[in-house]
This record gives sequence, C-alpha cells and structure tokens, in this order.
Amino acid sequence: YYYPSRAHAGGLRILDIYALIKQRCPEVQLDLLTHNRPSIDGSIADSHQIFDNIYLSPVEDLSPSCLLELVGTSKLRYEVVDLQFHQAAYHLEEYKRIASKVIFTPMESLAKVLYLEMRNQILTNHRVRLRGLLAQFKFAYEEISFCRNADHVVCVSKTDAAFIRAVGGGHKVRA
Repeated sequence: YYYPSRAHAGGLRILDIYALIKQRCPEVQLDLLTHNRPSIDGSIADSHQIFDNIYLSPVEDLSPSCLLELVGTSKLRYEVVDLQFHQAAYHLEEYKRIASKVIFTPMESLAKVLYLEMRNQILTNHRVRLRGLLAQFKFAYEEISFCRNADHVVCVSKTDAAFIRAVGGGHKVRA
C-alpha cells in the first residue's frame, strides 16, 4: 500500500524484505503495484533495482482490476501476492482469483493497538470509553478477518504474531 522507500519506516521494511528476497533468489520475478505519494515517499529510485515491474496506480485503491488495467491484459497469474498493510487487504478475495497464494502482512497489528488502548484506559481511568474506539474496533475486526482468509499471515514481530494467533487470526500466522 505504501511505496517501498527509505523515507518512511513501513516503506523501508518492505524495501529491505524484497531486496533480501531478490538477493537470495535473483530468478524470482517481483512485481510491485503501489501508489506513489511523493510528499511522504521521497526517492523511489531504489525500488527499480529490486522489482522487475513497477505498476503505479493513479489511485490509492489497489485492486486487481487496477493492476490488470496497468499491465494491459485481461489475464494475469501470480504464484504469490503479498498484500502489505490493512488497506491493500480489502481486495484479498479478489486477489485469490489471480494468485495461487495470498499473503497478508499487517505490518502493525491494529487489533493489538486496540487491545493496548483499552488496557491503558482501564489502568488509567478504570473504564473504557468505547465511543472513541469505534473505528479501531472496525479495523481490528477487519484485520482478524483478513488473517483468517489469507493463505498465510506474516507479522513483523513475534509479539504481533502471537497476539493475532491468540485473538483468532488463525494458525498460519508467522513472524
């Protein structure tokens, strides 16, 4: 969802992960579908050394139909599609039609963020103000649903992976 660049932590992690994959398996074709936000992405030059094809969506909604349009074909097949971040996973079921496996990488567990916020409110105020947490409940529910529906889930930390497993995110969750 975010352009892999050195300008922000999420993008840097993605860049580093895929640079390592390309280094260890240079024969693997890596394609990137993303949306460029120059104000936060900074230089995107590094990505051209890692990815075989870069498809820049004019919109932030990174659907398979957007990818097909950018590629210029009506048929496309991938062995693996890795949906990075919550926003990309809204199209998880659609990506299953063009991929043998779909990975969901939440980067940071929004369900865990909700839990920590509720715990902090209880410890501080001895109660939870649900009104301010409604959006977080929605994101936590969606995240768990994405985790259950993806073929594999990759978390950036062992604690996030353990938390997602504990709240029902499935047995296919790894750090």
